[in-house]
Amino acid sequence: MNYIIDCTKKDINFDFENIIIGRKINSKFYLYYQENEYKDIKDIHIKMPKIRNIYKLGQSKFNQENVPIYPNYDLTNNFINFIKDFEKNLLDCFIQKIQNVELNSLINKKNNIFSIKVNLDESINYNINLNDIKFNNEMQMILKINYIWFKETTNTLGLNISLFQIFSTENINISNIPKNIIKPIIENNNIKNETDIIVQEQPPIIVRPSLADISSALKKLKPLSNN
Repeated sequence: MNYIIDCTKKDINFDFENIIIGRKINSKFYLYYQENEYKDIKDIHIKMPKIRNIYKLGQSKFNQENVPIYPNYDLTNNFINFIKDFEKNLLDCFIQKIQNVELNSLINKKNNIFSIKVNLDESINYNINLNDIKFNNEMQMILKINYIWFKETTNTLGLNISLFQIFSTENINISNIPKNIIKPIIENNNIKNETDIIVQEQPPIIVRPSLADISSALKKLKPLSNN
């Protein structure tokens, strides 16, 4: 069974006290979630907020991708803070047992853009090929938290997560938008197209002269000749 941490919401509902850290197996500490002692032990998944693809994915030789967390908005910022808090809580658990241990974070920052290290599991048949995700496509990922790895030679530890599912939408190709696009017109708070508005002809303007104007005009007329 799976426990899903939903990071698509403003308030992320998660209690770190319910994390179970397993015994070390080949330098790995597997992680699980149990809401209380009467509930089942579950694998942990994270539902990421929607992001945009700004780098070419699927090019890594080591089955690991640095996925940009872009653009910056409330949900992506909350997600970054959540991962950092999650890692800090894990580090605090190990500091009590291992002296001078250091954290190798999943979150990196380059050129003012945050990214997250995600492992690709060859045993999973993804519904989308990463190579097929175009620039500026919208993406949403579900990640699986696997284990904490620990390297004795460097006294470092880190969190291992993998891509579990990925969804993507086709981006809008702006080159296909016609240049003579009709501009919207706002009329009485209703948006209409120019072609929807009927232009009515204005009635002719009738000028009515006064009696004084008529009398003056008659005096200026030349008398008719007898011929």
